[in-house]
Amino acid sequence: MYAYILNRKAQVYLLKQEYKTALNYAYKSLSISEKINNQQGVVLALSTLTELHYVQKQPNDCTTSGERAINMATQIEFFPEEILESTKLIVSLFEKEGKLSQAIRYRKIYND
Repeated sequence: MYAYILNRKAQVYLLKQEYKTALNYAYKSLSISEKINNQQGVVLALSTLTELHYVQKQPNDCTTSGERAINMATQIEFFPEEILESTKLIVSLFEKEGKLSQAIRYRKIYND
């Protein structure tokens, strides 16, 4: 529960555009979720990190956290709204980079 609260705090700071603080909370949430093997918590924290990296124009970090979140969500069959938003961000990045086959592959996730 504590990791979930940290992730929600990260989302609040993201909305306030206080990205450094948001990143700090998101990484803490991720760390705790990984330590206690809370896979849903890991997915949520990675989704938040995906959005944070996207708005900070960090495409490599965005793609890394986004793909990790999507892959884990697929494995555990956990698809909250956050993972769908992360998928859309990843698709957007791949389209901008001209990686259309990857964009199409991820687009199928939120179109299904």
